[in-house]
Amino acid sequence: INAEYGAFVEHAVLPALARVQLQSLLEAMRAVDGARGTFQPHLLAVCRFLSRRRAWQLLLDVQLFVGDAPRAALTCIKLFLGARTEATRLEWLERAAEQLEEALATHSAADEAVGVAAAAAAAASESASAATSGSAPGPLLTAAELARYLRSVRLQADVVRFLHAPAQRKLVSDEERGASLFGAGAAKAALCEQLLVLGNFELAFAIQQDFRLPAVPIYTAAVHRLAHAGLVGRVNDLLKDVRLMGIEERHFGQVVMAVIEAYAGSMQRPDTAAKFLDKLSDARQLVRANALVGRFKQAYIGAARLDSLDDVHMVRNMASDAGAGSVVALCDSFIVERVQAQDRARAQALDKVQPQQRHNY
Repeated sequence: INAEYGAFVEHAVLPALARVQLQSLLEAMRAVDGARGTFQPHLLAVCRFLSRRRAWQLLLDVQLFVGDAPRAALTCIKLFLGARTEATRLEWLERAAEQLEEALATHSAADEAVGVAAAAAAAASESASAATSGSAPGPLLTAAELARYLRSVRLQADVVRFLHAPAQRKLVSDEERGASLFGAGAAKAALCEQLLVLGNFELAFAIQQDFRLPAVPIYTAAVHRLAHAGLVGRVNDLLKDVRLMGIEERHFGQVVMAVIEAYAGSMQRPDTAAKFLDKLSDARQLVRANALVGRFKQAYIGAARLDSLDDVHMVRNMASDAGAGSVVALCDSFIVERVQAQDRARAQALDKVQPQQRHNY
């Protein structure tokens, strides 16, 4: 802080804080300064000082005093992150939403500066924006950015209500109840996965869409957890929801394969895994799925129809491990025929090249 403003903090702000009279100091500054803006640098110094002290409540008071609604909203988010009870967390989110709505109501254009005191807003951004991406969004917020923050706040409120509901009391830990949408993408994806496991597909889908999170890894992780929990009905329900969202067939197949691999693998329940085969339409996925559930003959037939040497090798290895000698023999025969066909093709190609080489010579 500049020496002049540092002295102001030391000789005016600190004594006011000690006497719990910061609001009185701000009112006095307004009475003296009026609308001239003389004290704007001083307010900037106050904001920086409070930010370094992590005095978020006092920082919010200053932001509200100068009418900086956007950064006040971000500071409310910071206070939300530090809250522990459902009521307190929802209160800070509600106040954040109110400030964002106020900013949007007075925003005349998407690229117009927001806030009344730009100097104080710059300092507020350095502190409060850590509640979102971890870096300051700068002195300006567009209407689109404000709307995005507002959507996030509303989604977060829905998350808080759901995770604190009586039905989730025994299923969700205190740490999980503190899940936030104002962190990294991995944390948001983990929250979506948790919501899917708890059966709230609608909220998880809304978050995934709003933050453009990769859907397939989230779905596969969720069905894998449900499968290992023995919740076959919940697995089927989730697959139905995923299908209704219009997911690409190959991506849907990846999610189904996660279920089959879970049941047929460490859970050693191939019969249960086989019940999901009819949900697959991709031929290559069906080859692997049939092999996983022990249907090696069907797996071999599918690999042979694909004329895929790699898939036949895969089926052979899995059949060999399971002691399915007849299928191993079929695979060996296919492999030998394919290798011989490749050798003949190479020989024919060489025969065509050599006469031309002799002619050129």
